[in-house]
Parts: sequence; structure tokens; C-alpha cells
Amino acid sequence: MQFLTVRNLRMSAASVLRKLPREGEVILTRHGQPVAIITPTNENDLEDTLRSLRRIRAIQAVDRMQRAAAQRGLARMSARQISQQVAAVRRELKR
Repeated sequence: MQFLTVRNLRMSAASVLRKLPREGEVILTRHGQPVAIITPTNENDLEDTLRSLRRIRAIQAVDRMQRAAAQRGLARMSARQISQQVAAVRRELKR
């Protein structure tokens, strides 16, 4: 796995893209912090790759919510309490 700054990507994008199939994923960084993952794909695999990435993001989101709920002491809420919380958030979002 290679780390690459945004600046270096701008200066050598063609070279990076040419090497991507061999190198695998490239972690794009800005000010030393990761901001994106560039991963090789092709026309045949594009939909499967996107579906997999979306599934992983959903799993990560659920994991974050579960950890946050446990930290806030909400991990043992009843179904009714959960419904009340969801309704409260939805009301807030409509404002």
C-alpha cells in the first residue's frame, strides 16, 4: 500500500494510474491525514467494487452507531424507546 500526497498526485497522476494495477491501493493524504483511497478497478468489476465499498461503509456506520450507543448507555433500550428516539430525531431534522 502506497501513501501519496494530493500535491504529488497532481504532479504525477498519469504515473500513479499506470502503476495502480501493480501497486494496489493508494492512500491519498492531505497535510499528513488520509483523505481518500484510490483502488484499481476496470469496466467489468466497477459495479461489484462500488457495491462492496457501499456495503463496507454501511457496516462501519452501524459499528460506529453501536459503539456510540454503548458509550451513552443506550445499548439496552427497548424497541419503544428506540422508536421514540427515531421520531425525535426525525422531528429535529424537519426543522
